[in-house]
Amino acid sequence: MAKRHKVELLPAKVRETFERMKQSSPNKLKLMKIKGGYFVYAYAYLYDENQKRHKYVQHYLGRINDDGTFVERKRSIRHPESFSAYLQSNFGGGIENALNRLLYPDVVTLSALRVLSMDSRQSIAEIAKQVGIPPSSLASKIKRAIETYAISKTVELRPDTFGYTRYLVTVKFVSESKPSDEAVKALLEKEPRVQLVLRMSGDYDLAIYLLAETTAVLEDILYQIRSSPVFAAYSSVWHVNYVVEPYGWFVPLRNEFFEHLISQKVWHRTKETPKRQQSQLTFAEYVVMSEMNKDASQEFKEIEERYRLNVGSAAYAYDKLIGNGIIERATIVMQRLPAKYLAFIFVVQTNIDEFNRSLRSMLEEILEETAFPTNKFVYVANVSSPYGIVLLAPIYLEEDLQKLKNELAERIKGIKLEIAIATNVLVGKVGARKFDMKKSQLYNLLQQLKQNKK
Repeated sequence: MAKRHKVELLPAKVRETFERMKQSSPNKLKLMKIKGGYFVYAYAYLYDENQKRHKYVQHYLGRINDDGTFVERKRSIRHPESFSAYLQSNFGGGIENALNRLLYPDVVTLSALRVLSMDSRQSIAEIAKQVGIPPSSLASKIKRAIETYAISKTVELRPDTFGYTRYLVTVKFVSESKPSDEAVKALLEKEPRVQLVLRMSGDYDLAIYLLAETTAVLEDILYQIRSSPVFAAYSSVWHVNYVVEPYGWFVPLRNEFFEHLISQKVWHRTKETPKRQQSQLTFAEYVVMSEMNKDASQEFKEIEERYRLNVGSAAYAYDKLIGNGIIERATIVMQRLPAKYLAFIFVVQTNIDEFNRSLRSMLEEILEETAFPTNKFVYVANVSSPYGIVLLAPIYLEEDLQKLKNELAERIKGIKLEIAIATNVLVGKVGARKFDMKKSQLYNLLQQLKQNKK
């Protein structure tokens, strides 16, 4: 009988590969050890409308060799290419009905998602007070939402506070041939400054979100990427954008960013550096930042014991990081959405005067509340080349993209829209959550515009 192998007993390279797959997969994954090999399966518990019961279904994806390489299963006519296709072939209309129920969470669940997005470290009792139902009733709803949307708890960090600038690189291949997803992923995930990579179709083929200390570092990174065998053989056009994220939207940072880069900012007392520099972190601050990025639900006591820190030092470091604005908040990220796809929308400014006159309408569009489990836009940022705004919108219903395009074109003047469909998240995670828009920077700006109009 196949037996799931304990993660702590896995070969290090197998474990690293499996953890990366779990982070990037829209489905739940499990690893099974069968006759000395390590095999990866996607799985789900779904309600069968015909049999009126929940069923466990799994789908074989491939195996991980001892050296960490993933070997995808061989395709055949009898096997559908995706887990979604597999579910559809086994459940038919029942799956569609089940997925549709996930589009519109009940009012209590929506409220709980909003509270968790603003502070995921709150207890069930604290959340229940805000939502207005008994903790016993709320606990099961939160547990179900966490499982349904594959919610992870993390922290929202502002990289500019510790010396990093955000950049967004868009790529369009000129030739018909393009590098494979596997090759792009293998190359870009090695660079710890790269935090998110979207494979797309439409006006753009790739979106790469990365952090860099200086423009010189950025140029070196991009030159190395473009010169690599993965990209060098393909004709392409690259645009680099300086990014400003308004308060309320963020891109989760990869663990590799802390392990390879931020770890170098930890201050150690020496003769040469008897005092900590402003740009340096204490060991406790680094540990708390890194660990909370992985899992913000951890108790500070656990972190202190794991790293042999003084009692109370982890909580003190967390409060200090919050106070200095390095950590905005503990929050959540939904890694599995019942969305058809993500739409990448570049709102390019062509007439600044007309654009400014329609600013209020644009803010109302961005801040509009929805009955879906996430905000209308899961990412919003001002960019500089060309000047404009980048929006990332989950499209839950087929007609929503055209509707959204029409709304943006009607409400925002002096622009042109460039649109691509994100077909795959190759590296990192999208910051999908249910943020309280009344606490966002753009909401405050909208209120100011309304006040000035009076």
